[in-house]
Amino acid sequence: MTDRYLIAGQTYIFPRHVVEQILAHELSTNWRGRFHGKTDHIPDKKALDAYVGEVTRRLGLRRYFYNPSLAEHLGGRRKANSSLMGHGRHVGFRRAGRFVGFDALASDVFRGHEPWVRYDQPSGDQRFTQPRPNVASEKVAVVIPSVDGLDLTTKCLEHLRQHRGEIDVEVIYVDNGSTAGVADQVEQLLTTLKLPGQVIRNAENFGFTRACNQGIAVAGDRHVLLLNNDCFLGPGCLPNLVKHLVWHPRVAAVTPLTGDQGANSLRKRDRRRHVGIHVKRLQWKWDDPVHCAAHCKREQVSTENVLPFFCALLHRDSLREVGPLDESFLDGLAADDEWCLRVGKAGWKCLVCYDAFAAHLHKTTFKRLGLNRRQQLRAAQRKLRSLRA
Repeated sequence: MTDRYLIAGQTYIFPRHVVEQILAHELSTNWRGRFHGKTDHIPDKKALDAYVGEVTRRLGLRRYFYNPSLAEHLGGRRKANSSLMGHGRHVGFRRAGRFVGFDALASDVFRGHEPWVRYDQPSGDQRFTQPRPNVASEKVAVVIPSVDGLDLTTKCLEHLRQHRGEIDVEVIYVDNGSTAGVADQVEQLLTTLKLPGQVIRNAENFGFTRACNQGIAVAGDRHVLLLNNDCFLGPGCLPNLVKHLVWHPRVAAVTPLTGDQGANSLRKRDRRRHVGIHVKRLQWKWDDPVHCAAHCKREQVSTENVLPFFCALLHRDSLREVGPLDESFLDGLAADDEWCLRVGKAGWKCLVCYDAFAAHLHKTTFKRLGLNRRQQLRAAQRKLRSLRA
């Protein structure tokens, strides 16, 4: 692309005297564009943005653009994300960097960018720089409920310490009636790993959902990461989750990809398509968060009605507005679905992030406790359907 074009210009605003200058220019009666040969048929005078850029350059006029865009545009390939709405042919030339999804409104993009700033558009500079969220300023309370499973909790905390990035975290470990000594060992482990945190001790197992709410209650003015102790964060997982949580407007919760058998699994065809990888590249190392995270680098999200809360980052404002999890779903099954549906009714969105990965040992806790997960899940789903009726 040369410096004479205004590539991907979809909406223009001109002073009248400028329009008169453009129309009086010789190119206005002899613009060929992409049409091979001279034509008087206006629809064949393609590449209008290139034409405007060339004429204004020759006239010595300066061009300006608003960043973010003032208008939304559904571009050519809907699977790409090189513009705010999906224009995807000039990935190496103009990349807006802030894909907001096909169901978003252009007005949503401006949140967090007020007052609007007009940037000069010098010749040859067609790149749109976007203000990145300062994730280092965000505080996250990591709530980890558990019954025994010290080996899993140890590995979970080690990955959190190693891959938390610049995020300011505080661990809230909720011991849900473990055997004697487990809570003390977790407390010592937090000290050894130099992770700030606290331990909540329950005399008995109050259920997964109530334990999560105990952690949410003491989280204060922080975003809350609900993290299963059998879930291990990969490199960049937490910083990217925080980025998408605060970057996109009205996002209540974000979750990473994983390799389990659940809804966020990379084993599912649609997930692999979004990430753009072939499953054989992972060599079936689903439980290796470092290996899998290396293939999950596409900065893209998808909007979902419900999310699994094996590793879910909840926005503090959404928790303040709609409240914590519904404790009538005692074992946690379908409690995540109910919460997501509740925030959806309040105008919030839930996202899956394709540049974040966490390994999840699916169903491990249920197996260790000898619980019939399938039977409990069916009961929880019946309860959810009755609430929605």
